[in-house]
Amino acid sequence: MFDVITTAKQQKEEAGHARYTYRLRVSSTARTALMAEWDRCRWIWNECVARSR
Repeated sequence: MFDVITTAKQQKEEAGHARYTYRLRVSSTARTALMAEWDRCRWIWNECVARSR
């Protein structure tokens, strides 16, 4: 009986650990827009860091 409880517990713990991999495929236009947005976000971040010093 103890083995059954241990096995059920192990299954429950293992069931909570799923691993997924996603890949985002975008058009060249969307990629350009995303990179431009990233550049603006990075610039704002750098400004905030510089001003906080």
